[in-house]
Amino acid sequence: MTAGCGDNTAAAYQEAQTAEALMNQGDIAGARLAMAKALALRDDQVDILLLDARIKSRAGDVRGAYDAYRTVLAIDPRQPEALLAVAQLGMAVGDTRQSREAVETILTMIPGQPDALLIKGINALDRKDYAEATKVADQLLANDAGDRGGIVLKARVLALTGHRPEALAMLRKAAETIGNDEMIATALLENARDAGDVPIMLEQFSLLRQARPQSIDLAIDEANVRYKSGDMAGARTMGEDILGRFGESDTAMQRLGALWREYDPDPLRPEARAQLAQGGALNARIRAAQHYLEQGKPDVAQALLGDARDALAMGLRARIAVVTDQPGSITAAAGIIGQDQTNCDALIAAAEWNLRNGKPVAAVEPAQRAASECRDSSDGYLLLARAYGEQDRAAGAVRVYREGLAAHPDDYALSAAYTRWLLNAGRKDAAEVIADRLTNRAPHRPSSWRLLAQTCEAAKDNGCLATAREGLEKAKKDFSIDLPPGQRYTNPLFGQQWR
Repeated sequence: MTAGCGDNTAAAYQEAQTAEALMNQGDIAGARLAMAKALALRDDQVDILLLDARIKSRAGDVRGAYDAYRTVLAIDPRQPEALLAVAQLGMAVGDTRQSREAVETILTMIPGQPDALLIKGINALDRKDYAEATKVADQLLANDAGDRGGIVLKARVLALTGHRPEALAMLRKAAETIGNDEMIATALLENARDAGDVPIMLEQFSLLRQARPQSIDLAIDEANVRYKSGDMAGARTMGEDILGRFGESDTAMQRLGALWREYDPDPLRPEARAQLAQGGALNARIRAAQHYLEQGKPDVAQALLGDARDALAMGLRARIAVVTDQPGSITAAAGIIGQDQTNCDALIAAAEWNLRNGKPVAAVEPAQRAASECRDSSDGYLLLARAYGEQDRAAGAVRVYREGLAAHPDDYALSAAYTRWLLNAGRKDAAEVIADRLTNRAPHRPSSWRLLAQTCEAAKDNGCLATAREGLEKAKKDFSIDLPPGQRYTNPLFGQQWR
C-alpha cells in the first residue's frame, strides 16, 4: 500500500497499514478500529477503501463489505476486485441487479473470466433460468473439464430439473477424479439433502468439518440432520461439541437452544453437564441452564451454573429461586435489578414472582423491560401478555402478542400462546392465521405444523387440519434448517437451496 502526499494522506495510509497488519494477524476488531481512523482521515483513496472492504468481509459483515466495495466502484467503476466482490456479495444481500451488472462489466473487460462466468450461472439459477445456467456450465467445462464451479453448476441444474441420480453420479465422479474438496462436498451434501440420503450427508459433513472448523452454520446443520434422522446420540455429541467450541458465541448458543427446544428436553449426559459446570464457557453454562429450567428441571439448571458468580449467573439463580418458591427470591431479583436494570433473567424473575403471587400490575414494569431489553428471548413478551390478561386488559395483551411476533417472528412459544389466547376468545380464524404464519416462517420445524394441526383441530377446520398433517409429514422428512429471521444463504450455488 503506497502513501500519497499530504499530512492527512500519509497518516491515513499509516493507519491503513496498521489495520492490514492486524487483519493478517487475525485481530479483526483491532483492524476495524484502525481502519475507522484511516477513513476518518481519507475516505476517497481506492486502496484504503478496498482494505476496508476486505476487513469487513473477514469479519463476516456482508452488508458492510458490499457497501464498501460499491463505494470503490463509485470512484473507479472498472476496479476488478470490487466488481467481482459486488457480483458475489450482491447475491448475498439480495441485490441481484447490481450483481448481474457487475458480472457483465467483468465479462466485457475479460471475456470468459471463470469467476464471473460462474456467478453469471448462479444468477441464472436464482432466476430459475436453467437453460442459461446449463449454457454457462458447459462454457466453463469446455474451457476446463475439471472446473469445479462448472461441475457443481451443471450438477445443480440436473438436480433442479429432476435428474438427481445423474447429478449425484457426476459429483461422485468428480470427487474420484479431481478430489472431494469443499465445493464438491457441499454439492454432494445438498444433493443428498434433497434426496433424504442421510448416510451421504453425514459422509460430507465429516469432510466439511475439516474444511470449515469454525463454521457455526455447518455444526448446527449437522446437529439438525442428526436430530431429524433419529440419531439422538450423534446429535447430542454434536451439541456438546458446539458448547465446547462455540460456547462464547451468542449466535451459536441461541441456535443450539432452538434445536434443543425443538427436539431434545434432556440434551446433555450427566458427565457432560458436570464437565460444563466445572469448566465450560459462562455463556454456554447459562444457555444450557436456561434450557433445563424451561424443561421444568431447576435442579439441573442450578447445577449447571456451578460456582459462577457473574451477574448473569446471579440473575438466572434468582429466576430459579422464584420457580422453586425459595424464600427471599424477589429480594434477590430486586437487588440484581438495582445494580443492573438490563439483567434479563432478574427482570423475568421479578415479573414471574409477581404473577405467581397475584400481582399482575406489579409484573408489568419488569416484563416490559425484559421485552425491550432482552432481544434474544420472547419471555418478556409472554409475561407481559399474561400480566395484561390477568388484568382483563385484552387490548393490551393483543398489542403485546403482535409486538412480540414482530420482534420474534419464528418464535414457537409466542405463536402458541397467542393462538391459545385467540381460541379462548372465540377468534378461531385469527388463531389459524397466526399458526399458519409460523409454518411460513419456520416451515422445516415439525413443531410449526403441529401447532397448526392443534389449532385447526380446535377450530374444527378439517381442510386446514389436512393441510397441517401433510405439512408435518413433509417437515419430518426434510433435512433443511430454517435460518434465523433476516439471514439468508450467501451463495445460492451452495447451502440449502437446491429447490
